This record gives sequence, C-alpha cells and structure tokens, in this order.
Amino acid sequence: MAVVDQLRVELFGSERAAVTKRPTDDIAVHNLYLLGRHHWYRITKENLAASQKYFEEAIALDPDFAPGYAGLAAVFMRAWADLGLLSPKEAIPKIKIAAGKALSLDPDSGEAHWMLAYLAFIFERDWSRVEYHSKRAIASGPNRGEFRLPYVFLLSAATRHDEALAESERAVQLDPVSALTAENAGYAYYLARKYDKAREYCERSLMLDPNFDMVHVTIGLLDIQKGKLDAAITELSKAQIYPEFLGYAYGASGRSDQARRILHELEENLNRGEGSAYSVALVYLGLGDKSAALENLEKIAEESPAYLWAAWLKPDPIWDPLRDDPRFQDLLRRMNFPD
Repeated sequence: MAVVDQLRVELFGSERAAVTKRPTDDIAVHNLYLLGRHHWYRITKENLAASQKYFEEAIALDPDFAPGYAGLAAVFMRAWADLGLLSPKEAIPKIKIAAGKALSLDPDSGEAHWMLAYLAFIFERDWSRVEYHSKRAIASGPNRGEFRLPYVFLLSAATRHDEALAESERAVQLDPVSALTAENAGYAYYLARKYDKAREYCERSLMLDPNFDMVHVTIGLLDIQKGKLDAAITELSKAQIYPEFLGYAYGASGRSDQARRILHELEENLNRGEGSAYSVALVYLGLGDKSAALENLEKIAEESPAYLWAAWLKPDPIWDPLRDDPRFQDLLRRMNFPD
C-alpha cells in the first residue's frame, strides 16, 4: 500500500474519491490505476504519457478492469481537448472504443459516462445524450466534481446560466484543488458575462496549474471583453492550443499582418480537411470582416465532427457583433441549441 499512502497525502476532491473507492481487489492493478489518475490530473504532455502507460499496464494485468479503459478514454479526450496532441478524427474512435469497453464491463462506470458526455457535447452536439451520460456519471459519482462539467457545458450552451453557475460552483466545492474545475467555472462565468468572477476562478486555476493552456485561453477571452487587447495577446500567446483566439486578438488590435498569418494557416488546415470553419470565421471577425466571418460561420452547422467552441455560439459574447444579423440568427436556429 506504499503507493496508495504516498498519493493519499497529495490527492483531494475527485482524486481522493479514486483512492478511497477501490475498483479492484488486485493491489497491483489498483496501484497502477492510481498512478494513472495521479498523472492524468497533471496537465502536461509528459504526465499524460505516463497516465496512459499506467492505465495500459493495469489493463495488461487485468483485461476485465473497466476503470483502466475509462482512464484511457480520459487520456484520449485530454490529448485532444487540453493538449492538442490528437486531432478530432484521431481522438473520437479512440474515446468511443475505450469508453465502450469500460461500459461493457461496468454499465455504471461513471468515468466512461463522463467521457461519453464530453464526446456527445464536443463532437456530436447530441444534447439528449450529453444529458443522459452526464446524469449517469453524476449518479455514479456524486462527489466527483469533474463528472458535472459536461452538464455545465450543456446548461451554458442553452443559456441557462444560473443553473450552469450553480453546477460549476458545486464542482469546485467537490474538487477544491482541481485546475480543471476552476477553469471550467471561470468559463461558465465568462459565458454568463460575469467577468470579474470569471477571472477569480481563472486565477485560482492558474495558481493550481500554471501550465494549463486552457486557462490562458479563458483569461485571454476575458481580457478581450475588457478591451485589454495587448494583455489578451500576451495571455493567448502562452497557450499552445486554439490559435484562432490569438488571431482574433491580433486583428482586433490592428495587427492585421500577424492576424493574417494565423488566418492563412487555419485556411490551409481547412483545405486539408482539418480544423473548423469556426476558427477561420473568428479571425475574420477580429479583422473586422463581418461578411467573411458569416460566410465561414454558416458552414459549421454541417461540420462533422463538430467543433468544441461552436457549441457555445449562442451565449459567447465574442460573437456579439454578428448577433443581430439575420444570417447569424438563422444559423443558431439550424444548430438546434438546447433550451
């Protein structure tokens, strides 16, 4: 039990739940699982590789170990969403296979339902499945704060902000030292246009994990809404993911040459069948070309797989310059956002 005792000192919230509820009687498998979870919460490329290694070793010892497969699904989701190591086309089948295997072994696997809720939200915009898998995950692990996050996403997308904020606050209470839940609370407050509170949570997330790219994106978005474009550029430059936001900030600040360099790369990606028209549209919006922004934005309703940020098109204040345009309103209707 030496590994368990060592980790127990460090882990809180959801990580503590993983320690105290042993998913197997095989201590070697259990220890490998704990090490996988331990590294998964440290959001770096090196830690994610270690996390995947430990989950795979656990499965090698026990091929019927459902949490190991659910852990792999979480690794593949993070490799795409937080670190940009996998493309959506690479990540989706890996997540589906791993989570599906976990559910075949344990239909009540909260971690598997959690990943499938993310999948339904991010890549499929299947709102009913987001709600189904979120509620199954929460029922399985009511004290696991991160299990609530896909449901927060859904509530924010539906502009049910009071409910989204309550859920995000609950997630933070359950995971008080999780950079992930703190950043997600910050983003929920950003979408609710409560920018000062959003920054509080982002600063908390940054204190917990200075290397978490996503929090730099959210802080950059907050700076944009405050009109602090130079600060936004500084913050967004720290992130290694989602360059469209940096491109927007460059364009909005009058640095059109730098914005167009990013735009060119995004358009090249799109021509290769990668990326999303959303990204291209956002940089055009920053450059002040509303027509080109709308022309590209209208393509996102038909994109498959769907693109993460497009799921928040309805509440996201960055799109306010287009909000009254009939084409934008028609797009929102065609995307069938939840109520």
